[in-house]
Amino acid sequence: MEGEVPDKVDLFIPIPSNYDPELAPKGKQLIIAGTAVPWENFEKNREKWISSTMETLEEIFPKFQNNLMWMEVTTPKDIESIGGKEASVVGVSQTVDQTGVNRPATSLPIEGLYVVGGDAGGWGIGTELAAKSAIDCSKIILKLKK
Repeated sequence: MEGEVPDKVDLFIPIPSNYDPELAPKGKQLIIAGTAVPWENFEKNREKWISSTMETLEEIFPKFQNNLMWMEVTTPKDIESIGGKEASVVGVSQTVDQTGVNRPATSLPIEGLYVVGGDAGGWGIGTELAAKSAIDCSKIILKLKK
């Protein structure tokens, strides 16, 4: 299987506009679809990975491609340019007991120190968790300002 691209890919599909409708035009959604791809040889098979991802999305969301307004593809090289060589899309190095509801809270024990992102807050993954933790943090800060 090494180097081969499957016809259907496993996807995680957070929809952050469910949390903040202003992220997309009225009546539309911001959908983020992600899948694991190999670091090696990705560029060689780039179009096949994109095609397989789009076909899988079309199966999940019929007429998806007909309604697509905009698309951006993030590659392993893009992630590497942000996080270093073979960077992970997972942020902080968590231990098993720091996941799920045991993740670091948005409000930390140090007064005035808050964290948001894909590794903080109570539930969700990736962008979904990042959006939720940012919304929760802004509510905490706004409540303190009153």
